[in-house]
Amino acid sequence: MGLCGLSLHFGHTWLAALALLLPAWAGQLLYLLRTLTPHLPVKAQVYGKLLHQHKRITVASLITVPLWLLYAALWWTAISAMNVSIDFDQISLLLGGVMLTVTASMTPGGLGVAELGSQGILLWLGRSRLDAEAAAVAVRLLTPLLALSGGVCMLLLFLSNRHAKNFRRTANQRYLD
Repeated sequence: MGLCGLSLHFGHTWLAALALLLPAWAGQLLYLLRTLTPHLPVKAQVYGKLLHQHKRITVASLITVPLWLLYAALWWTAISAMNVSIDFDQISLLLGGVMLTVTASMTPGGLGVAELGSQGILLWLGRSRLDAEAAAVAVRLLTPLLALSGGVCMLLLFLSNRHAKNFRRTANQRYLD
C-alpha cells in the first residue's frame, strides 16, 4: 500500500497499480517456493505444508488487496472527519509508512510511534503541523473503533453458531421422536 502511495505521489500510476497487486505476486512466489519445505526445520514443516495449497494461497493473497483498500478508506474517512483534506496517494503512503514504522519500531507497546510516524509523513507531504496532529489523533481514535467492531462481529458469529447448534439439536430430537 505504501509503495502504491509513493508511486502515485511521484506520478507513476502504472507502477501504483502493479504495487497494489504485490500481495498476489508474493503469494504466488510462496507457492513456487513450496519445493523447499523439506529443508525447513522439523517444527516449521507443519506450516510449510500450507504452501502446497495453491487455491488457498491465491485466495488469501487476493483478499489482501481489498482489505488494505478498506483499511485505507477507513483512515481516509477518519482523517476527513477531522476536516483534513487528503488525497488517495497521501493516505496510502501514510498507511504504508505508519505500518512500516510500527512494525520496525523496537519500542514496547508502540509508545506513540504510529502518531509520530503519521505526523512525520504528513509534514513531509507538505501538510501543516495542525493537520498532521489532527490526522494522528483521528487515526488513534479509529484504532479502538476497529477493535470494537471486530469484537461485535465475533459476538454475532458466536451467537449465530450457538443458535445453529441449538437448532440442529432440536431438529435431531424431533427426528428421534
